[in-house]
Amino acid sequence: MSENQQVEPGQTRWGAWLLGIIIFLFAIGIGAILTYSIATTLYDDAHATSARTFLRTCGVSTVIAMAALSCGGLVGFLFGIPHPATNGPSGVESNRPDPRNYVENTNLVQISDWLTKILVGVGLTQLIQMPTALSQLSIVLARGLGEPPGGGVFGTGLSIQFALLGFLSSYIATTWYLPVALEQFRYESRVAAIAGLVSRQNLALSPAATPSEIFARMPPAVSTAVDQLVAQPFDSHWSVERKTAWAQAAMMKKRYRDSVRAYEDAYSDATTPADRSRILGELTFTSLYLPVPDSYLRAIVWGRLFLRDCIDKNANTADANAYLACAYAQKYRDLSHTDTHRSKKDFTRSRKLSLQFLREAISSDPSWKQTLRDNWKGVDPEENDLAVFADDPKFAAVFGAKPKPT
Repeated sequence: MSENQQVEPGQTRWGAWLLGIIIFLFAIGIGAILTYSIATTLYDDAHATSARTFLRTCGVSTVIAMAALSCGGLVGFLFGIPHPATNGPSGVESNRPDPRNYVENTNLVQISDWLTKILVGVGLTQLIQMPTALSQLSIVLARGLGEPPGGGVFGTGLSIQFALLGFLSSYIATTWYLPVALEQFRYESRVAAIAGLVSRQNLALSPAATPSEIFARMPPAVSTAVDQLVAQPFDSHWSVERKTAWAQAAMMKKRYRDSVRAYEDAYSDATTPADRSRILGELTFTSLYLPVPDSYLRAIVWGRLFLRDCIDKNANTADANAYLACAYAQKYRDLSHTDTHRSKKDFTRSRKLSLQFLREAISSDPSWKQTLRDNWKGVDPEENDLAVFADDPKFAAVFGAKPKPT
């Protein structure tokens, strides 16, 4: 949610101050009810030992207070209902368009406007009748209290106090906090719908698809959903499904580092084996697009976890092996620029492991062969991890091709 939809610090301070006043006035009202009930009981010696008078006075006073509080709260709610900003200058709606063509129901706002105008109009026209109305109210309340001394004044004062408290409490809550709650609900609904579109689209694609291919093959509605989803700030309190959807959208927009961080956050929260396996695969794949050396360092760590997970579940290991082959090819290319003794050992080992994982990937799933062959030949400048071995006879033998002349 955007900053302008949050409760400002100044509002928070004023809210705490007003809340303290409201609580203080509530305490005074309750104290007044107890004090008057005790005084009424002790006023008449005939009832000095009777609990019936105390309970009756206390109970009726409480009912009067709650009725006044409810009426004041209803009026405060009607006065405080926020108006939706459809196309305001803040541009909040334009930054987060709703893919489901969601339209906010404003019937309650219209009713609030009508009732507010009626209440104000009737109140102003009947203002001259206010003393008479209060006098009649005091008589009714005094009868309800058993006509004790000062019963009418006490009942009227209690009604006014709790009506004002109800109005003030409801108005503050409705004006300051209801807009935040409504916007948060609408925001969560939009993000959930967008995340669902992105998740369903990406899961239907082949693991061998590159980010460019994924984005190019998406329907316009999903492309729009991707743009909308990555426009939202990542929230660590989201569900695992929503985090992975955001990570997928960020990957499609080539925000690889953000995507990897989101996947890692989702993996740490995942609880089901299926979620953990899926996230491991996507996390390994996305890590390959980070800048070197972070790319192969992360891809090797996550890729080996992914491979172990596939082996433990007797699942196909082709994806994990293909990703690891590319990761070790990146490492081989990076180490080729160093001259230390240790780097030379890693250099040789990286080539060996890349070749091993390459063979395993094609053996586990022959459909990977063409994708990896294009990668080896460097058909796509962005997908050429294995091209570093273009002149290697053993890699050429895997693809049944001749090595590139040196």
